[in-house]
Amino acid sequence: MTPAPDMDALIAEVEADATSPDPLDRLATAAAMAADLAGLADHLIGHYVDQARHAGASWADIGAEIGVTKQAAHQRHLARGRRHGRRDDAFDVPSGRLRLATDDFKRALQHAHEAAEDPRLRHGCVGTEHLLLGVLAVPESTGAQALANVGVTAEDVRARVERELGSGEGPPSTRRLTFSPRAKRVLHHAHRTARRERCRFLGTEHIVMAMADGEGVVGQCMATDILHELGATSGRVRDEVLHLWGRTGHPRD
Repeated sequence: MTPAPDMDALIAEVEADATSPDPLDRLATAAAMAADLAGLADHLIGHYVDQARHAGASWADIGAEIGVTKQAAHQRHLARGRRHGRRDDAFDVPSGRLRLATDDFKRALQHAHEAAEDPRLRHGCVGTEHLLLGVLAVPESTGAQALANVGVTAEDVRARVERELGSGEGPPSTRRLTFSPRAKRVLHHAHRTARRERCRFLGTEHIVMAMADGEGVVGQCMATDILHELGATSGRVRDEVLHLWGRTGHPRD
C-alpha cells in the first residue's frame, strides 16, 4: 500500500505549488489541495461501497467496516449520490478540482458525455477518447485551438474512435455515464499540470497537455495514442498552449 503523505510532505508540496510567498496565496493553495484530497477520499470510499453492495454486502456490514452505523452508511451513500446529481459532481470528478474550472472546461466535460452517449457510439462510460472529442467540441477553447494548430480535427478523432471501438451494443443508456479509470487519471493529471504551470484554474488546455503527455495514465490511453498518431506530441501541444497564452495572457495573471 502506498503510504499517505505526512504533514511535512503536504507542506512541502504547498510551498512548491504556491505561486508566490504571500501567506494568503499559500493558504489558497492548501485549501484547494485539502478539497482535492477530501474529494478523492470520498470517491475512494464510495467506489468500494458500490462494489460491496453489488457483491451483496448489507448496510450493516458496510457500516461496520467504515466505523459507522448501517443508517449512517446508507445516508452517506445517498448523500454522495445526490451530490453526483448536481451538474458538476455528476461528472464523477472530485469537486475540489471543478471548483476552479473554466466554463470551457465544464462544457468540454458535458460534450464528452454527449460523445459517449451518441447513438453512433453508445459506449458504456466516458473514456479518454470522449474527453478528447469533448474538448474539440468547444472550438473557441484554448485546448481546442492548440489541437487545431497542430492539425488535429474532430473529424479525424471521431473516425479513429469509431474505427477502434465501433458502436456499443444494446439500447442507449438511461443512466448518467461515469468516467473510466483512465479518464479520471487524465483529469487528475490535468489538475497537476495546472498546478505545475502555476495556473489558478483548470482549462481545456490542461486536459490536452495531460493527454499528449500521457504521464500517470496506466495502460493504453486511446486519446494519447490518437494524438500521437496525428502528430500532436507532448512538446508540440505544450508549445502551442504557451503560444496561445502569450497572446491572451497567462491564466495565473
